[in-house]
Amino acid sequence: MATPQRPKLSVAAAARATGAARTTIQRALKNGRFPNAVQNENTWSIPVEDLIAAGFTLQQQGSSTNQQRSAAGAAPTPPPPDPTIAVELAELRKALAVEQARREAAEAVALERLRTIEAQAAHLRMLEASHSSLHPTSTGEVIDHTPASPPERPRTNHRVRTWLRNKL
Repeated sequence: MATPQRPKLSVAAAARATGAARTTIQRALKNGRFPNAVQNENTWSIPVEDLIAAGFTLQQQGSSTNQQRSAAGAAPTPPPPDPTIAVELAELRKALAVEQARREAAEAVALERLRTIEAQAAHLRMLEASHSSLHPTSTGEVIDHTPASPPERPRTNHRVRTWLRNKL
């Protein structure tokens, strides 16, 4: 039993059937993407199977609104979204929210550690200043080594400190 053959279309009819531009069909024809196409006098007959094999999709025949939109130059309506994509998108959004929360928590910990280090450095400077000012010399006299100005704080990256403060 022979399978029924689908019709063969001209370049213009193939463009209307697929919603592609006529020049796109002609370019595919020139590049040999329709191996079973036949030229009759000055027109081409392109089998529908070749159109499908070349990656073109046929529009529904009863869809007059899509044909009217294509004729007017507007793009046809896109197919409805795949439900698995919506589920995957929801999962990715949830994972993004978790990672953002983790990042914010890590930034808060980093800021707290920076503050702790700064406080400990200040305490260490105070201890060193008070310790050196009370040590007697070899002759037994006590020399005051207290600095005239407050001890200099260790330099931390101002941008990092500001960025961390703004995050909290």
